[in-house]
Amino acid sequence: MSRAKRIGTIKRQITKIDLVCSGTLLERTKVCGKPNCRCARDPADRHGPYFEWNRRQDARLRHMAVSREQAGQIRRAQNNYQRLLGILDRWEDESAEAILGAKRLKARKHET
Repeated sequence: MSRAKRIGTIKRQITKIDLVCSGTLLERTKVCGKPNCRCARDPADRHGPYFEWNRRQDARLRHMAVSREQAGQIRRAQNNYQRLLGILDRWEDESAEAILGAKRLKARKHET
């Protein structure tokens, strides 16, 4: 397959991705602090789960509570983000080969 076709395939893969996001998604359970509550007697019977999403936005760390449905969407978007990074790595390799030439690029990989 030619380089142009490989790059075309990469571009098509990117256009099929819908949501992407990074950050950390946490699933937590909590103790309410009431002495007669079920969570005080049994650690396995805590309240929750509650979902929290932490991410960088505008150079600041953002923390927000999200619903179970939103947590599912965030998980899928994070998986898409990881896929996208892999696709971009392949695109970068193809671009480097186009710029430097395949022989020179392979020789440089063996030098390191």
